[in-house]
Amino acid sequence: SLNDAVAIACPSEDPSRPARFDLGFTAGTLRLVSGHPNPDQSGIAGFSGTMRWAGEEPQRGCGARGNLRIGRSSWTSRVRIVSPFRDFGRQWDTQLTSAGPVDMSLRLAAADADLDLRQFDLTDLDLRTAASSIVIHLGPPRGIVPVRIDGGVSWIELKVPDGTCFTVARNHRLGILDVAGGRLEDGERRDGR
Repeated sequence: SLNDAVAIACPSEDPSRPARFDLGFTAGTLRLVSGHPNPDQSGIAGFSGTMRWAGEEPQRGCGARGNLRIGRSSWTSRVRIVSPFRDFGRQWDTQLTSAGPVDMSLRLAAADADLDLRQFDLTDLDLRTAASSIVIHLGPPRGIVPVRIDGGVSWIELKVPDGTCFTVARNHRLGILDVAGGRLEDGERRDGR
């Protein structure tokens, strides 16, 4: 069973600059839900919310400008050391709010993840995954939002609101990419709504 909720608070006084959310998760079930900021948080960017888990307590930390890191990885510059099968079966349930724009970087391996990002004002989303099943719910964009997905042996479902314009490009071999309306071949692009 999950532990009692633990508060997360990474405020930023500059709501014009995106706060960054880095998440590293392996071997288990992940649920992330974005929510509306409380009225007393209006104008304060960064992240606030709660987190519950089963298994070893996740590492968490706040950085400049309200940035938030959650995961078992080492967080030194560009090197991340992950032990993917040590805590197989663990579970994280996180609810976060942000009053400002959000950049997200997700690293998921051997994960079953449901990511509801509809309430975030996303400016960028970078997902790297392996051997995972992932559903991502996106809200209506306020502009062009690059979504980059790099992964293998994974099933990823991206849900966007009806009427949202998008462009999908396939840049790698050894995979299947199905988009509403059919399969995309290597190097092919498709625009949709």
